[in-house]
Amino acid sequence: MNVRFVTGRSGAGKTRLCIEEIVRLLEDKNDSRKLIFLVPEQASYQIEEAVLKRCTAGAYNRLSVVSFSRLSYWILRENRSLETISKSAKRMILLRILQQNAGRLSIFSDISASRLNAEELEKLIDEFYASDLSPLDLKTAAEDLKEKQNLYTYQKFSDIAFIYDEFIKFIQNRYRDPDAYLTELVSEIPKSSFAENSLLWVDGFSGFSAAERAVLRQLAGKAEKTTITFCADPQNPNNPVFSPSNNTLARLEKDFKKAGGFDPEYIKLTSGGRWKNGSEMLKRLEEGLAAGREEPIESEEIKTASPESKRDEVVIAAEKIVSMAASGELGFEDIGIITPNISKYERHLREVFADYGIPLFIDRNQPLQEDVFAKCILTALTFITSGWKTPELSAYLKNPCSPVNFMAAVSIENQLMTRGIEGKAALNHLDSYEKLRPLLEFARVFSSCKETSIEEFTQAVEAFISSHSASESEEGFVFTEAAEKILREMNLAFKGCDIEFAELLNIFRSEVLGYNTGKIPAGREEVTAGDVSRARKPELKALFIMGALRGDFPAGRPNEGVLSELDRQSAADEGLDISRPLQEMADSEKYLNYIALTRASERLFVSFPSGSDSEGPADILRYLTPKNHKPAKNYTSLSELRLPSSVLQERLSALIASERLTLADAASQLESQEVFQRAASYDNSVELTCKTVRDFYKGRNDISVTALQDYAKCPFMFFCGRLLSLEPKRFAAFDPLTQGNFIHKVMDAVSKRLLEQGQGFELPVSDLMNLADDCIKNLMEGSREFQASDKHAEFVLETLIEKAKNLILICHKIADLSRFKLANSEVNFSSETNSLKLYEDSELCIYMEGFIDRYDLYEHTCGYKLALALDYKLSYHKRNIQQIIHGLDIQLPLYCKALEKMGFKPAGFLYIGAKPNSDSNIKIEKIADRQVKIIKTSGLINEDYWTFFESLAEKEKSCVFNLHVKKDGTLAKSTDVLSSGHFKKLLNMCLQTARDAAAKIVDGQIEVIPATTTNKLPCEYCDFWPVCRYEELFNSSKALEGKSTVDQLKTVLDERIS
Repeated sequence: MNVRFVTGRSGAGKTRLCIEEIVRLLEDKNDSRKLIFLVPEQASYQIEEAVLKRCTAGAYNRLSVVSFSRLSYWILRENRSLETISKSAKRMILLRILQQNAGRLSIFSDISASRLNAEELEKLIDEFYASDLSPLDLKTAAEDLKEKQNLYTYQKFSDIAFIYDEFIKFIQNRYRDPDAYLTELVSEIPKSSFAENSLLWVDGFSGFSAAERAVLRQLAGKAEKTTITFCADPQNPNNPVFSPSNNTLARLEKDFKKAGGFDPEYIKLTSGGRWKNGSEMLKRLEEGLAAGREEPIESEEIKTASPESKRDEVVIAAEKIVSMAASGELGFEDIGIITPNISKYERHLREVFADYGIPLFIDRNQPLQEDVFAKCILTALTFITSGWKTPELSAYLKNPCSPVNFMAAVSIENQLMTRGIEGKAALNHLDSYEKLRPLLEFARVFSSCKETSIEEFTQAVEAFISSHSASESEEGFVFTEAAEKILREMNLAFKGCDIEFAELLNIFRSEVLGYNTGKIPAGREEVTAGDVSRARKPELKALFIMGALRGDFPAGRPNEGVLSELDRQSAADEGLDISRPLQEMADSEKYLNYIALTRASERLFVSFPSGSDSEGPADILRYLTPKNHKPAKNYTSLSELRLPSSVLQERLSALIASERLTLADAASQLESQEVFQRAASYDNSVELTCKTVRDFYKGRNDISVTALQDYAKCPFMFFCGRLLSLEPKRFAAFDPLTQGNFIHKVMDAVSKRLLEQGQGFELPVSDLMNLADDCIKNLMEGSREFQASDKHAEFVLETLIEKAKNLILICHKIADLSRFKLANSEVNFSSETNSLKLYEDSELCIYMEGFIDRYDLYEHTCGYKLALALDYKLSYHKRNIQQIIHGLDIQLPLYCKALEKMGFKPAGFLYIGAKPNSDSNIKIEKIADRQVKIIKTSGLINEDYWTFFESLAEKEKSCVFNLHVKKDGTLAKSTDVLSSGHFKKLLNMCLQTARDAAAKIVDGQIEVIPATTTNKLPCEYCDFWPVCRYEELFNSSKALEGKSTVDQLKTVLDERIS
């Protein structure tokens, strides 16, 4: 029996040697021997493809490309008398054992943790299979640990030995555990004809477990000739870089020698065949890595990047791939992508590659929960198990596979939310919907059943699933089949047990969430992306390594599970051949880095996200030179998917001109919403022509101040909200907009009642509170908007009423301290009231419009009237110098200009919040006490008139206004005060900012350029992000210069306004 051990470094041609020998034999018509190619599971499809490329289709039938698990299928399929259990069934059996033996166990006695323990124990039992360990081996080791007084580890191994033994007893002669196939293979291979007189090649493995080595011995004993490859340095067998392979080879040599009858042969491949026609620099990199040298190399063939984010990494890769494919250098099938965890990159890869027109195959199992019918059933189960909450019900009803259509789902959702119906009341409300009867019946079974048999549970679940028409359709087949399998395995595990219905439902839901379906690539011409462990594609020409961060790459720190590294060391000391993941990871890190960096023959790109909260770049970067590479802002994809902005412009203009439609109407009449969304996506630097905007503003001569502030935040936000009039769906709830509206209506009602009576906020507190109660009562009775539909809404409304009363108390304090008296409330100004002109030319004139919440007046002894503009806020609002300078908060300064136009002299502007500084509310009886902490108003005051706000002595601070007099009688620098000249400049600067914005609007400038003053973009709170799909990679943001002090504001004012 001939055995060949082939050693060679990466790229030496080990896989190619195997494939070429196989192809030559397949094409030999005189050779009828069976050929077996044993490779890792994740590489089997790619190896099959590589062989098929080189031989005729008819010759392929003599070859079996198998992994260890597929080998077990072929050899053990004759022994199928026992039903096979899956991993999920094993977890359920272990869960049953844990729950039924909680009193017998020590470390694993906690029933609440039994499901998690079952998952970890299932993995551990697989380890025991691989290491060929029996329950008796564990029990013996546990007794030895007890003698050494290692009691905690003894208890743990004693529990594990008991659980393992109970599991073996449970399945013995009843079920077959496929994860024990290695042990079965060892005994079955001698009886099988599968490998009889065959030729066997084994390639692509970095190591073998004890059980796998035993299988190889048996296979080699049946085969005529066996070839096993190792990635090792044939010229230096002790090279530490290749220690994992060297150790495996040594163990295998020892095993074959012990078995006897084998004639070993050694083939040493020393030439770098991979780089014969490839990159000289990659060959040099391989040589340095193999020698353990850290020689940073970077060339056109080897590139590194450290962009800000994962998405940046993907864009960089897309740009490179498009360039290589467009030039004809490489095909998509020649390119691979590996990451430590493909799930962290999958969304970015799919979105960006689709935009670039790059075909992509994600090499991973597909989670069942991503299936649309699976989502439907899972949301229904969440609704049932979470206490029948409306959001969970809405998610179920709006699923395409639910029994009701979308409009009915929206109607039901609005009814429940408006009336505040939840819990069992929701079930009763849904009784009138015949199509929802199966859901309601299942929910009531759940609520009424405490303990049930697995057969009754299965019947209830199957009845609910089959009530959906999707269960019999093609789109529902995958989930239906998986659900049947899970239920069958639950019956296997829990037969004869009475368990709580809720517990069984949670087990079923958990298994669905963890269920994966296989996926085979649809075509060959695709870029393949996957985890490091799946990077086995032969003849790879270009490789992109993403996420090269320390602690993640080449492999993350393994989860210890139920056995810690110390437990494993203790077991090893007792002679157990048990794996030690942390030690193995440390030993193999250099080897895994070597394998990753030497996978490609022509191009290598390595990147990591520099903005990540990680420990920094992985050690792999020591061999390369990192460059801070940013993705290009403009790119050309292979296929143009977006509607050019010029086409969008023509359509909008034509519709408006021909039919006199608004922009909102025109947008709705575009050929498809998809077209508009694409036009507003990554190629969204759209500019409307002056004619389009002019057509819109004819007859609409006003722009509100809040609209101008929206434009300053982001022109595209203004475009969507103010021109297209897009509106997000509003739910029947007290959102911030509704809460703010309530506060303003209460304050306006109270102010108007006071003005009607010829009074102000200086009234006694008790009178103000009575007036507030009356106004609030009238408001709530006269508007459905402020009706509380549930207990949560009642709580919010009570809080709002308290805030409104607190705000009234603050206004009372202002009236008590200052000389300003209530003059008007909710004052409107627009083009019809001689407002401020923002833009004018021969065809168009645009004015500013708005509502001043309130202004107070003081009639000066000189005959003129001083005006104070006030704005109510839901909570404390501190004036922001930076936002004022950049046009993000210019509302009150512009209102002061409007008051000036009305003939008043602006004395200042104030924001009034409705929240106390302290944790307790302001007590009415203590309002006269100057020591009560009231939220300070915030704003800016004209220095000439600050004494009209509050009379302060030396070294005294105001408890309401931001005023502080120093001991020399002057105002402190930290006060909200500007000199008369600077205050005038401030109002003029804000007016100029508004006029500049109006000119840009008329000019059609609606770019997606969000502005930020705090490293936070307004996109986070923007309703229109789904339309513009802002991405930092493709759209610029406007980082506004930080100015935060009054002195800095003065400097800006002096620079801008002469």
